[in-house]
Amino acid sequence: FTIKKGVIHSKCKACGHGFVIDPKHKLSTFIVKHPPAITDAYGDASNGTDAQKNERLPVEDANDLDIKENVSNDDDDDGDWAEPLETEALSAHIGKLVIDKDLDKSVDDRLDMLHAFFIKAKKDGSIKNSTKMLNEAQRLELKTKAPLLLADVLLDQNVLKQLKEYENLFLRFLEDDPKAQRNFLGGIEQLIQKHSDIIKSLYVILYACYINDLIVE
Repeated sequence: FTIKKGVIHSKCKACGHGFVIDPKHKLSTFIVKHPPAITDAYGDASNGTDAQKNERLPVEDANDLDIKENVSNDDDDDGDWAEPLETEALSAHIGKLVIDKDLDKSVDDRLDMLHAFFIKAKKDGSIKNSTKMLNEAQRLELKTKAPLLLADVLLDQNVLKQLKEYENLFLRFLEDDPKAQRNFLGGIEQLIQKHSDIIKSLYVILYACYINDLIVE
């Protein structure tokens, strides 16, 4: 690179493209004020002549800046970059405070919160967004208990049809999680208590759960 009128000019050796280094960068300021010594062909300044050792890259008056149009004159760039970072950090901090506050609640209170969340999601049509449902359950540390609530919100007399309709959602909670599967069976039990006529189809319901990998032996 070369330094002209306080501006560092560089060129890509591979493609020959020339460009200007941002003069407001702290490293650019340091290089302008302390230009490196010119080295010999092998990159070792100690092997050159005394003139080479003492020679500096040509530097013009750093105060006489002739900055090209493609260099920004906005002195507040660093501030503009910092603001989004500060906003993100603040949002993350607020989110953490909300999470901590909810986790201070009792399990029963958090179950009520998650139950209300599932009911609202069913009404607004987002209940099949399994990632969103799982994230909320995990946020409240109720992932294994959530299937009991899902069964209450999603299943009724048309349970066989609904098991198929919401299969992917149930799988997100039940796959490889024996505790979650036991809670789901508890939800089926509660469903039978509410709709006693379903008991005659219990075997078919359990078989449907088994072949769809919602429960294991």
